[in-house]
Amino acid sequence: MDWLITVPCWGEKYIRQYLEVTLPTVNVALERIDGDIRFIVHTDRPEMFDRSAFRGSVELRPIEIDDPYVTYGRANRDALKSAKHGECVMLTGSDTIVSREFFQCCERRFAEGYRAIFGTAARTIAE
Repeated sequence: MDWLITVPCWGEKYIRQYLEVTLPTVNVALERIDGDIRFIVHTDRPEMFDRSAFRGSVELRPIEIDDPYVTYGRANRDALKSAKHGECVMLTGSDTIVSREFFQCCERRFAEGYRAIFGTAARTIAE
């Protein structure tokens, strides 16, 4: 299955957290599946990202930050509009980590006919 993984990620603190903690867990989980992987990252600091750190292609999109909840929602709506037909979509936060089996489990459920999965995950806290 092909995946689109999206994350609104702004501010140096959250970007570092994403790159140092969250993204590595996502990359490990992606090792267990086949298919094309695309990332869309909405950010105010594209210069902080190294495209080679992603297990798949990555598009860094600029985002205008106002109210954090409005900004987050705007980024997710934009990402959903960018999904290709048949692509599995993961909307995630910059501080959400996943298990190694996350994508495998999702793909099993999709194969059973599920159309949407809500996965809760641990959230990291810098402090």
